Amino acid sequence: MAAKLEDVARQAGVSTASVSRVLANKPYVSEAVRQRVLTAIEALNFHPAVWRAVYVRNIRK
Repeated sequence: MAAKLEDVARQAGVSTASVSRVLANKPYVSEAVRQRVLTAIEALNFHPAVWRAVYVRNIRK
């Protein structure tokens, strides 16, 4: 089963919002949190579902 955003957040010990901020490369995430999230992403072999973001944007129009 593929890893989900929630799995990454749980493993990194942060919120899903923090994982989302790291993935969006936002500047206001601490380096410690960024490293924990990136380590969890690598450990879980997480790949964000780009199609999901496009779908959500389209249905909200």
